[in-house]
Amino acid sequence: MAQVLEKRVEELEKQVAKLTALLIERKVPVDAWQRSFGLSRDDEGFAEMVQLGREYRQSLENPNNGAGS
Repeated sequence: MAQVLEKRVEELEKQVAKLTALLIERKVPVDAWQRSFGLSRDDEGFAEMVQLGREYRQSLENPNNGAGS
C-alpha cells in the first residue's frame, strides 16, 4: 500500500511540475485588461447585460421584492 501511495505522489509531483512550468511560460502581462477594455462598447448584448445586472442589483435593494424571506 505504501508503495502505491508513494508512486501516486511521485506522479502528482511530476504533473504539478509540468503545470507550474506551463504557467511560468504563459505569464499574463500586467496590462492585459487594458487591451480588452472597451471591446464591448457598441455591443447591444453587452448593453442589455449591463442593464439587466443593474435592474437585478436594484431589486435586491428593494425591501418589497421578497428576496431573502
